Amino acid sequence: MDTTVLILLFLSSLPLFYLLVKQKPPKKKLPPGPFGFPVIGQSLSLFRALRTNTGEQWLEQKVRKFGPVLKLSLFGHPTVFLAGQAANKLVFGNDTLTPRQTRSFTSIMGRQTMREMIGDDHRRVRAAFGQFLKPRC
Repeated sequence: MDTTVLILLFLSSLPLFYLLVKQKPPKKKLPPGPFGFPVIGQSLSLFRALRTNTGEQWLEQKVRKFGPVLKLSLFGHPTVFLAGQAANKLVFGNDTLTPRQTRSFTSIMGRQTMREMIGDDHRRVRAAFGQFLKPRC
């Protein structure tokens, strides 16, 4: 009975040993930038800047400090931010990159925003917004 227990214990510990010994791939080099506090990240300072209508200055300060490619933690998700003319050329001139909202933006605004819609859906929603936002005399 003792031998059976030892064999079962040995066999059940093999997967754990494999996970501990298994080589992890080397971490990829990330761009510079602050992640801030876990989960909160840079979200609070961004909200503070947006409330005082200084969001652009907040972002310019980060770009001056860390460069045109920087990493931030916004709304609990790591985010890479690209700034400048070269970044615009890369993003808008490359067919392999698709315009897609980040997970943090999607978690706040929802999956179907007007920016994500195309064709008839976009025209229908834009017309509805136009009617809603018209000033009434």
